Amino acid sequence: MNKTLIYKGLKILFFLAGFPLLILMMIITMAPMFDQEIMGSHAANWVIGFCAIWVGVLIVRFVLDKFVGKKSETCHKIVLVAVAALSVLCVLLPSAIYDGVTEKKYNAAYDALYDKSDVKSYDSITGWHRDFTTGYKSEVYYLISDNYDIQKMYGLSHTYSEWFKNADSYDKEHGIGYKYGTIEKTQVLTKEKLEALEKYNAAKAELDALEAEIAAYEAAYTQAKEAYLQDTSNAQLETAMNEAKASYEAFLAEKDEDLVRLKGARVDVTAYKAELVNILLTAVKDPNLLPDGLKVNIAGLDLDIGSILNQVLGLVGENITPETVSALIPDVIYTGLGDETVSKYQKAVEGSDSDLSLAQAQSFAFKAEYYPSVLAAGAMRYACYISVALIVFSVFATDYFARKEKGEEINE
Repeated sequence: MNKTLIYKGLKILFFLAGFPLLILMMIITMAPMFDQEIMGSHAANWVIGFCAIWVGVLIVRFVLDKFVGKKSETCHKIVLVAVAALSVLCVLLPSAIYDGVTEKKYNAAYDALYDKSDVKSYDSITGWHRDFTTGYKSEVYYLISDNYDIQKMYGLSHTYSEWFKNADSYDKEHGIGYKYGTIEKTQVLTKEKLEALEKYNAAKAELDALEAEIAAYEAAYTQAKEAYLQDTSNAQLETAMNEAKASYEAFLAEKDEDLVRLKGARVDVTAYKAELVNILLTAVKDPNLLPDGLKVNIAGLDLDIGSILNQVLGLVGENITPETVSALIPDVIYTGLGDETVSKYQKAVEGSDSDLSLAQAQSFAFKAEYYPSVLAAGAMRYACYISVALIVFSVFATDYFARKEKGEEINE
């Protein structure tokens, strides 16, 4: 076989094993990021950027070969070393620059998160750009899936908010001619739920303080009552008991509006207590009787029987009697319904089956802002680190076989 053809084939092979292989590795590694709105154009930008870098290195090599390398064998070797060094610099420097620009900003936003449990640190996320197994556990897949789930949950159609022209005017505030995307939706939710968290903390602190005062008045009354019952002929003890009772009732009356405001409208279940006790006792005897999430409507109030049953079982264990169960059920139940109740703010923070929690909304908003860029950079870094040594070898091997093809004598 003609040696010239062999040298030419090897020259082309090692040429392709340099930057072309690097770019191909990037495309393969970043494949799940392409054509995904949530991932943006970061992956494509890296591929285009390294194509431009490759062209730049080729131009530099051509110029150096033409004006420096041809002067002598020593100059030629200097050019090869310079091109190899330039290639290493061009392959490794972009990720270093990216880290320098992005990592500090990422970490500052990461530290400000309400809940970090579902968000990875900068160092961790850069290694999760692609799952090379069939498990599909990379953060790229998770982010795409989360984006789709939020679209379904809130009836959205895009990742980014958009204007549309089927309305007479554009009015973002009232939704005229404007559609939320998942990113802006979670940003808005995060803002609303952070406000709800602040209100929840304030309301909870107020309620805890109020209930502590009520408990103190009740304890004083109970103590005075027990003292009187031990000596019912003692007029002073009877007076003390009556005064403690009057103070307790007066305080409850004074704080009644605050209790309703913080705990919601209340329902007197005294007339229905016997029925409720019977339901709970029956359920204890047959734990399969009540399905999960069962609610019973009493006096217009939906009571979560499962929750109450768990409370009963946890407190009284096996010593369950109608009396013990009845003692655990208050005569008055607060519904949690109202504009400023603790439970309203708590539900807003914790979310539901049809609404994201604060942690979920904030973590997605964070991921949508940072993950696409960082994951693409992680894929770029992965390809660069694997191929950098091969690129250097490609510079020398391509030159070697190119000269052999031309029949040049090479001084080793």
